[in-house]
Amino acid sequence: MSLALARRGGDPEQARRAQLIADSAAGLHAAVHALIPRLQSTDFDGTSLADALDEQVALWRQQYPETVFELCVEEGSAADLPAERALAAHRIVQEAAINALRHAGARRIALRVTVEDAALLVEIVDDGRGLPADWHRPGHYGIRGMRERAEALGGGVEIESGHRGVRVRARLPLQARP
Repeated sequence: MSLALARRGGDPEQARRAQLIADSAAGLHAAVHALIPRLQSTDFDGTSLADALDEQVALWRQQYPETVFELCVEEGSAADLPAERALAAHRIVQEAAINALRHAGARRIALRVTVEDAALLVEIVDDGRGLPADWHRPGHYGIRGMRERAEALGGGVEIESGHRGVRVRARLPLQARP
């Protein structure tokens, strides 16, 4: 029996179930549709990390006008960065900021990019509600993804959470390990 037929049929329970299925399918479609751009690669050939972050922050300012975004890219820190490192840094910033916006109700997000000891340091600090107590458990794919991106390049991610906000600090070596 088709969903349309079940919804039009005379049995209210069957129509309710059909609507539940249709709503679930629509929700799943929307979730997958929203995920696809996050999985697609960003081409950093000809675009610096600083420019990509400027563009990203400008977009967020339009989408979230009630949130204050601060971006500080230390001069020279993002220049001549290999594309895979720029992409990893960009994705880590995106994930941390989106988590703060969607899940923590952040009203201020500070993004800082610097170089220290032959590594790119990316720091994202928000004033949201902090992470839930169970954030270390499996299922937090965004956090796991940030860590995996950094570790694949020989770096790492540290996350500190309190009752007022989260600090994500990623360290990415500027050069690949020999």
